[in-house]
Amino acid sequence: MGKHDIEMFKWVNLFNPYDLYSKNPTPPDWQKLRPYYEDLVAKYLPTTLKF
Repeated sequence: MGKHDIEMFKWVNLFNPYDLYSKNPTPPDWQKLRPYYEDLVAKYLPTTLKF
């Protein structure tokens, strides 16, 4: 690893506990999770996004 990689690795380790889905040996059922995330998007984002 280079100097930049070593610095970034600290942040990756801090994020690690919040990475819920990639660590599970059984992949999540996205069809069941989708309504939860759609509700979050609807709650916090407008229906049309302008960039």
